[in-house]
Amino acid sequence: MIRATFIIFASVLLAKLIIEEYKNNTITILFMYPINRKKLIMAKLIIVASFTFVTTVLSNIFIDSALCIINNFYNFTTDKITVSLIINSFRNIFISGLLSAGISLIPLYFGMKKKSVPTTIISAIIIVSIVCSNGNGISLNSIIAVPITLALIGVFIAYLSIKNIEHVDINK
Repeated sequence: MIRATFIIFASVLLAKLIIEEYKNNTITILFMYPINRKKLIMAKLIIVASFTFVTTVLSNIFIDSALCIINNFYNFTTDKITVSLIINSFRNIFISGLLSAGISLIPLYFGMKKKSVPTTIISAIIIVSIVCSNGNGISLNSIIAVPITLALIGVFIAYLSIKNIEHVDINK
């Protein structure tokens, strides 16, 4: 749920920070400043990806901590919480945050293609519904190759959106 929530929220940020500016041609004002266009777009993408990473990690840490505290009182599980279990959990949380940050960049492709805010958000909802859905205890998210591949696709999409930004006409 955490991953799904913040991927969709990242698409809203992408729509607000990038897509809406292209749609309304207000990005031309930003491009008039003597700052490299690639750096401007890269900064916006880094803001979205880092926000997704940080919020995913912090939310997972909060939920795991709350579960550990509640487990002390109600004994949901008989297993003891060990240092190796905590280290393994933090490693998984960190990896999950990185993959979520990469996946959150995929809706940028669909939004830039149509210059549409709803398309950006709906594409994120579709991606999340496919990847994070759970059927009989199995989801595509649990197959580690799927989120890794999607995260790499998201990073590649971000690279493509930055690559030719100097030569793209804004008023197309």
